Amino acid sequence: MRPHVDTPANGTSPGVGRRSLLKAAGATAIASAVAAAGTGTAHASEDAPWDVIVIGAGYAGGTVARELTARGLSTLVLEARDRIGGRVWTSTFAGERVELGGGWFGPGQQLVEREL
Repeated sequence: MRPHVDTPANGTSPGVGRRSLLKAAGATAIASAVAAAGTGTAHASEDAPWDVIVIGAGYAGGTVARELTARGLSTLVLEARDRIGGRVWTSTFAGERVELGGGWFGPGQQLVEREL
């Protein structure tokens, strides 16, 4: 198993890693799309089939896609796996239903609780 991209194995302070860069780029794209939807200028081109492309159908991608679609944007979701849900995944093991991904949330996560 290889170490997390943003955490160097040598103990030095982490630099800009792939995960943090993707998070920042995604947040910027989402903020721009939401701002454009609020001003009525969401459609960049009449010929474009989608206003927004969301990469990943995990918890965050699914939530963002739902919110942007609710704001009237034509949204395409691209997912590499054959299922949605990302790290949230329940399966069967030894005849029992087991949680294989994000298995819990705490009292400080009101947005997650509201989604559930």
